[in-house]
Amino acid sequence: SGAAGSPLLRRMTRGMYVSLDRALRGSTGTFWRTQGGGFVRTGSVGLVRNFSTFQGQTLGDAMHLPVAFALSITTNTYQPNGRGGFTPNGRVPRLTAFQLTDDPPVRAGNDEFYRTREGAFLRSRQVRVITAHAPPSDLAPNEKWVDVNLDHQSVVAYEGTRAVYVTVASTGRRNRTDPDENYETIQGGFRIQSKHVATTMDGNSANDGPYSIEDVPWVMYFEASFALHGAFWHEGFGGMRSHGCVNLAPSDARWFFQWTEPQVPLGWHGAYATAQRPGTRVYVHYDEQALGERGGPEAVPQH
Repeated sequence: SGAAGSPLLRRMTRGMYVSLDRALRGSTGTFWRTQGGGFVRTGSVGLVRNFSTFQGQTLGDAMHLPVAFALSITTNTYQPNGRGGFTPNGRVPRLTAFQLTDDPPVRAGNDEFYRTREGAFLRSRQVRVITAHAPPSDLAPNEKWVDVNLDHQSVVAYEGTRAVYVTVASTGRRNRTDPDENYETIQGGFRIQSKHVATTMDGNSANDGPYSIEDVPWVMYFEASFALHGAFWHEGFGGMRSHGCVNLAPSDARWFFQWTEPQVPLGWHGAYATAQRPGTRVYVHYDEQALGERGGPEAVPQH
């Protein structure tokens, strides 16, 4: 916080993010004006330039579940070598999406390989495989719902039984042996409570210290401070790394923001769900967990 009687508004530590407006030259140097109306010296901050341009897949006739996303920095494609094994025959960039066949994986030694629609094979340890999930039992016909799978770090949008969008995310880091380091995403059945085009998220975690990120984009709160939202500060989608929220690539978060209820009126900055206008259902779970089964840390992160 600031200092009374001085021009200081707040102090920020290394690794925090401030939202900028424009650069201005003054008598004592060049400053960025911030979106909050303050000023910070240009030499004190580095611009975020390499935010993720990744985006998941719209599903329909051209692509449908099961889908695999490449996770490794160098993910290989394989072909059978005629000796009961597989030989690499190409490489793809990280987060490349593949349409899989419905064939069960083929075992070769200690590995399993999935067959793609094009006839190539993918090594199971190098990909995230996302399959369809049965809807909740009380779902209305064509009702929208979101399936967040913590084992596969996947987020799928459904309309009834039909999957319409799939991507990979980054959920909360899990450490069940140390409560101070357990940022596991809460599990259960929820509804989106509020949506915000952008908001500030900050706090002080026991081991990571204070953090602050201004203008986090496309935020959809579904339980206390747990939310689906865009993350421009990392590209680690497909693995756990957040303080509890479901981090999405910015383009994915925008897609879900526009698709989910309540709708935000044109020109508005946010909207709240009501009894007459309920939010879209969100189910967060592990593979062996029934939809709606509660679980997760007792401590709820505060933003």
